[in-house]
Amino acid sequence: MKTVQQADSQTRLKLSAFIDIISKAKRLEGIILASVINLQI
Repeated sequence: MKTVQQADSQTRLKLSAFIDIISKAKRLEGIILASVINLQI
C-alpha cells in the first residue's frame, strides 16, 4: 500500500507543477496580448 501512496503523491506533485506552469503561461500570454494591444494603439 505504501508504494501506491508514494505514486499518488508523486502524481499530485506533477499535477500541481503542471497547473502552476499553465497559470504562469496564461499570465505571460495576458502580458503579451496587452503589449500587442498597446503597440497597435
